[in-house]
Amino acid sequence: MVGFEPVPEQFAALQAMALPNATFLPHAVGDGSDGVLRICRGPGMTSLLEPDMEVLRHFHLFERLAQVVDRRPIETVRLDDLDEVRGTDFFKFDVQG
Repeated sequence: MVGFEPVPEQFAALQAMALPNATFLPHAVGDGSDGVLRICRGPGMTSLLEPDMEVLRHFHLFERLAQVVDRRPIETVRLDDLDEVRGTDFFKFDVQG
């Protein structure tokens, strides 16, 4: 398994877990361009996209979890440019948008 976690604090936590058969990379997957990473109160809500609070307020706790607490410039990486995923037969993505 290869996972991606662009938030340094969350990446360190994943590395500390030392999961067998898991590799984590400190990247945001995209088209290789620069972006802004919106760090949200709930780590699973962090995204390159601005949260749509009008939609999120309809779901229990999402409006609170999606509150942006920090914005950090970030360079995205293309999957095609990563040696760690070459030869992968199956991808599962959890993306916002």
